[in-house]
Amino acid sequence: MTGNTQDLFVLADRGTLFDVLTSMAADGIIVIDKKAKVLFYNEACRKLFQYAPQEILSHNVNMLMPEPYRSEHDSYIDRYRNTGDARIIGIGREVKGRRKDGTVFPMYLSVGEGVIGEEGVFVGIVHDLTDIRAEEERRAQADRHLAQIVESSDDIILSKSLDGTVRTWNPAAERIFGYTAAEMVGHPIWRIIPPDRHAEEAEFLQKVSAGESIHHYETTRLCKDGREITVSLSASPIRDGTGTVIGASKIARDVTEQRQIEQRAGKLQAELAHVARINAVSQL
Repeated sequence: MTGNTQDLFVLADRGTLFDVLTSMAADGIIVIDKKAKVLFYNEACRKLFQYAPQEILSHNVNMLMPEPYRSEHDSYIDRYRNTGDARIIGIGREVKGRRKDGTVFPMYLSVGEGVIGEEGVFVGIVHDLTDIRAEEERRAQADRHLAQIVESSDDIILSKSLDGTVRTWNPAAERIFGYTAAEMVGHPIWRIIPPDRHAEEAEFLQKVSAGESIHHYETTRLCKDGREITVSLSASPIRDGTGTVIGASKIARDVTEQRQIEQRAGKLQAELAHVARINAVSQL
């Protein structure tokens, strides 16, 4: 710290400096006495709780709390004074706050103990968790929606780690391959890969590990009863929060019946063409 800066702090009125710092704080700052009466309430608290300072100062801080915190708060203070049992003091935890309009919101409350003059006080730092919890709920809803799509899909949807271990296995995969999720999750994907396709699957894993995707690749897979089916599959890398590829997701459609129909149609067309040629020769 430079000499000029030190001089500024020496010359600055401490009360003014405190007012500036607390008014600029993004988090709410509340000071209460040992009887839970509010002694200090900063600008961030006014925005958060909607009460003006004159409406809250000298009043019990429990007016900022919903039930059951509101009714229980004074007993917390009394218990701490009598026993030293700190339920939140010096610890901090997530609780609920109540605004002037009655709405309840999540907040993280950190409480410390201090002394002003000869009087003991508690200092609370309040951090609003509304946006964080709303974003978490939005993501949870999206996850639930995605899970419903996966569960109800007629296509095979599975995921696996980069060593080929199955991580998820949807109902369509159970129905088509004959293996239950319990039989596949945590086990190698190789049990549904025909022996002559092992090199192909290893190449898929290598490409996905490098961040590549595979689209509509037609190949064969093995069912539990030994049948081979034809599938059209797509694979994409799964990344963690840092962007590192940690696995692969696969969507596959059983096209066996479709290919059989196409083969029969092709064979029929060939036979019709053969008959047409014979007829043409006969007419000649």
